[in-house]
Amino acid sequence: MPLQPLPIATVTIGPQTWCNESLRAIQLANTLVQKSESPTKVKTKTYRDYRSQSCDTYIKPLEKGTITDEAHRALGQENEYQRPCTAPQEYLQTSQKISWPLPFLRVFCADESNHVALAYMRDVRLVVSELRQLTACVNEEVKRLIRGRESLEKALACLRKDILMNQQSIYMRTFRPAINEKEHDGADTLLDMERKQLSYLKFELETVLKETKDQQQTLCTCRKNLLTCVSERSRVLDLIPNAVLDTSTTVSLNKDLLKPNPIGPFTPECKEVIEAAQFACAQSRELRQKITQSVASAKRHQQATDKSVNDGVTQKVSETVGLLQRLNVGTGQTRNAIHRVKRWYDETELFKEQALGPTHSSDFLSREKLDRPLVQVYQRHPGTQLPEAAAVIQGCVGFQRAMDTNNRDIGHLNLAYNQLEDDLQRKKVASKIDSAVVRMRRRYSNHRWIHTDVKAGDVPCPWR
Repeated sequence: MPLQPLPIATVTIGPQTWCNESLRAIQLANTLVQKSESPTKVKTKTYRDYRSQSCDTYIKPLEKGTITDEAHRALGQENEYQRPCTAPQEYLQTSQKISWPLPFLRVFCADESNHVALAYMRDVRLVVSELRQLTACVNEEVKRLIRGRESLEKALACLRKDILMNQQSIYMRTFRPAINEKEHDGADTLLDMERKQLSYLKFELETVLKETKDQQQTLCTCRKNLLTCVSERSRVLDLIPNAVLDTSTTVSLNKDLLKPNPIGPFTPECKEVIEAAQFACAQSRELRQKITQSVASAKRHQQATDKSVNDGVTQKVSETVGLLQRLNVGTGQTRNAIHRVKRWYDETELFKEQALGPTHSSDFLSREKLDRPLVQVYQRHPGTQLPEAAAVIQGCVGFQRAMDTNNRDIGHLNLAYNQLEDDLQRKKVASKIDSAVVRMRRRYSNHRWIHTDVKAGDVPCPWR
């Protein structure tokens, strides 16, 4: 039961000022007592009740040990029957406001510190999640770049094999006969052009491969820096679970929440590492496109050059085979002419011997002698000389002249025949060499061989 003030006596004993001051003090005390008392019995909320509400509603950082307005509204104006948790807002006849601390201030301050620490950890977790996602992107880019490097190295290996095959082709064609077959022809021109083209493609691919190696080292450096930042930022994440964010969430965080702060969750070092990694990934994507284009262009030029050389050497083989056929026909005709002229020579020699007659006088018949009886009787008159002896002499001289001509023709025909035979043999060797070059190029066109299998200088001669 509240205390009732005693009635004031009507008799004045002391001075009036002294009485007025006492009355004012009593009225002030009664007023304060009435304000401090609750008109009815109410249920007072505890600290657990306040903790059951959302901390985001009224828990804010403290400034110099005071409580914010949100905390006052949440704790002091919960309902109309609750006892205020703060001191009276105004003294009587004064407008000065004062703030009293909560009765559970120590627990509230600890909770405030935990809230700040957890908020910082969540922000750091977002940064770590983004760093890990970027690390995964860098890893994928390194893998793709490694595959591109492998394709480059494979294309370079094929180019080196094609260059070696070109050297083997040139070396094999040096075995052609020295006379009339080692002259610079169209096939040699095509092989020289192939060598220059392959050397240029090899230089281009080696340049791209060097850029790829440098870019791979850059990506590895970025990945190492990212992992270092992840390790450094993860030192405050031992008490909270990991979080996995998708790409859209990470981008929104980068734009709206995370700003570089040397003492914040997103440090300038993290920003520099992220920007460097993103720039390296962009460069890597451009480089991979360049690798794809370079490999495709090199393969296309390789195939076109190889086809051109094979077609040229094949055309040379066909031309050589055509000449071989014509040489065979010419050789046969020359051999036939030699036999015919020899037969004429033998017949002319036989006719000459028949015209000369026997070598011994005892072998002459009576009708072949120049002093036979008919001629002796005819020559008894003067001026009756017969031209038989002169005609025989002239005929023998004509037979001898014809034999000499036939003999000279036989020599010329033999010389032409030998030339045709030699040319035929050279053409056969040259066609075999060119055919072996084409077969070798087609056999090694699939690049399924190693450099030690076939070397220039160790190629066996297929025509021997």
